[in-house]
Amino acid sequence: MRARTIFVAATLLVWASLAQAADTQDINVILPLTGGGAFLGKAEQQSLQRYEKLVNSTGGIHGKSLKFIFHDDQSSPQVAVQLANQVKATNPPVILGSALVALCNAMAPLMKEGPLVYCFSPGIQPAGGSFVYSSSTSTKELAGALLRYFGRKGWKKVALITTTDATGQDANRNFKTLVGSEGHKDVELVAEAQMNPGEVSAAAQIQRLKGANPDVLVAWSTGGPVGTIFKAIHDAGVEVPVATTNGNMTYAQMTQYAPFLPKELARRIRRHRRDDRLHALGFLRFTAVACDPFRDRSHCCHRPRARRLDVRARA
Repeated sequence: MRARTIFVAATLLVWASLAQAADTQDINVILPLTGGGAFLGKAEQQSLQRYEKLVNSTGGIHGKSLKFIFHDDQSSPQVAVQLANQVKATNPPVILGSALVALCNAMAPLMKEGPLVYCFSPGIQPAGGSFVYSSSTSTKELAGALLRYFGRKGWKKVALITTTDATGQDANRNFKTLVGSEGHKDVELVAEAQMNPGEVSAAAQIQRLKGANPDVLVAWSTGGPVGTIFKAIHDAGVEVPVATTNGNMTYAQMTQYAPFLPKELARRIRRHRRDDRLHALGFLRFTAVACDPFRDRSHCCHRPRARRLDVRARA
């Protein structure tokens, strides 16, 4: 997550050079720093702050200091729209954020004539020719990578739990479309459940999924809600492998959830070759030991026992 955010910032510095500021090159960033998406938003904020220090320690941008200006959308689409309108009124060349599907979808219609918006969620589908961009690999490809891995592991029966928000709806739609389709005929969706992001327990949903005897369980949500799901999985004694979105690859989140993380938790990653022409869809397992990749890596929660799933060449 940190690496992705830093890469995004680097590619957009050329836009920042167009900004007119007395002593700094300002880039506005809208993120969920409080609310249900705070785990994700704070990690991305920390990544950008690290990058800001790096840039400024090497002379800044055209002699000016880089400054990310953070705005807290409180994990609320309504607040995200208000902030986007406020920032847009200052005529910036680019806005970074937000971090969740619902937030980015709410902001997107405001940007028909610009400025450029780089959403940190891969779950949105920007219209062609628009000023809205989505990061990483699409969530449909993320889901497809997981299903390919499940099939090769012999995990034929898949159970799925998602949230009722835009992130969960996107995931639910992707998995239902992919299961049984070409390339995924060897897996089936045996049970599914949804929960409201504000619910304090997912016990009933997990018990229902457990009763279907799945080979693997997919818990697709980010932030606070996925913690609720993990807790319910732990309390229900679910022993099958659990997969989740790479939106949960944050140190603070894994540290807090470590006491009740599933024994085998997986997320899809994307690997890059040096020439950036070959891209591998990879899959990692990790234990319930949290780590900070910027600190001691000897106990990383994403210590790989990895399998490469698919390699595709890009022109």
